[in-house]
Amino acid sequence: DNDVYQATRAEWNYAGLKNEELLVYVTISTGLSCAIMTRGDFIRGNGFAGELGLIPLKKRNGQMYSVEQSAAGPALAEQGKEAYNDGTVTPEEIFRRYRLGEPLAKDLVEAWGKDVSQAIYTIVSLLDPQKIVFGGSVMTLNPDLLPLIKTKLGEWIVPAQSHSISTLAISPYPNTGGIIGAGLHALQ
Repeated sequence: DNDVYQATRAEWNYAGLKNEELLVYVTISTGLSCAIMTRGDFIRGNGFAGELGLIPLKKRNGQMYSVEQSAAGPALAEQGKEAYNDGTVTPEEIFRRYRLGEPLAKDLVEAWGKDVSQAIYTIVSLLDPQKIVFGGSVMTLNPDLLPLIKTKLGEWIVPAQSHSISTLAISPYPNTGGIIGAGLHALQ
């Protein structure tokens, strides 16, 4: 299994969910994907289950963009380079400027949060999981973005789904979940 699946195994072990409950691990880093686990095993479908990054979001410049093309780290960097007209802008720089209250960075991060929350709303609507855990460098290095995602998710959900906001969490593993999950898999 790949790193996302292995990290999900670590999260399942850490979360202590009941066997029949559902966990979704979402990674936001150089890409954007997820894996789904219940009863200690993965939901795999025909091989593309969890490819959250492929979901189309919106049209921009006459072209449809996927979640990954809009919300993964490299996508945010490209948006920042274009917005600032500066080829050296990185996601780290955008988040730093966002924390300083810079309006352009705020617009970029708010749009990023909207796109991530729309993807999460898709998960909530299709699976209604007991726990959604974020990993990947974008989220584990910027845990202060979780409230933004929760706020934006609150704009999407209907009242009966409001419990879903409390299911969102940041991984306790700072980009080591894949290694831990692989170790747990080897012990089985």
